Amino acid sequence: MSAFTHRHRKNLLAVGIAALATASLAACGGADESPTSAPSNASATVPTPSTAASTTLAAAPSSNATAFGEPKTEKKTSQTVTCTGANTKVVVSKVSNPLNHLLITATNTGKVPCNAYKAPGLRIDEAQAATQINQDSQPQAVMTIKPGESVYAGLTTSSAAGEGTDGFTARKLEVHFDSRDGSGSVDPHATWIFKSGVYVDSAAQVTFWQSSVAEALTW
Repeated sequence: MSAFTHRHRKNLLAVGIAALATASLAACGGADESPTSAPSNASATVPTPSTAASTTLAAAPSSNATAFGEPKTEKKTSQTVTCTGANTKVVVSKVSNPLNHLLITATNTGKVPCNAYKAPGLRIDEAQAATQINQDSQPQAVMTIKPGESVYAGLTTSSAAGEGTDGFTARKLEVHFDSRDGSGSVDPHATWIFKSGVYVDSAAQVTFWQSSVAEALTW
């Protein structure tokens, strides 16, 4: 082997050893850097448990808040009261059919609904006893009058067949409203004056409050 060839091989071996050493150092340096950089990135992006909880609570809307953050207000329902002469207007009118009948109309003039219980309590002139009530005319439910609406009752003034007794000409009619518990009438009552007078006898009777004119005049 010539001296040139021997030196050439020796040089190649030295270059190879240097390359391997460089690669080993590079590999060792990369492994040392990755653990130090990973925790810093994690601490910058992952929120702590307390932060996450407070963020969730702040974002949740209150069930009692409006879009502007103000508390909701419950709309109060209208209270229903008992009808009296103070919150109703009572009108008594003559009708052509049936004979010997008057129509009593009670209109709610108040701002809330009122209940007209049972039948109107009628006192004709200075009578000591109230006019008798036609029990067959009792409706299925209590009559509730909304503001501006009306209920009706039919008053038979005398017997069409002439069977009544103790007839006289009445000038005044008091209309009383019954209490809820039926213990008596409630004040104030309404008063109607007959300008021309109305003939009344022992057959006089009044219906329960009804929801329509037709029902009031059926009896």
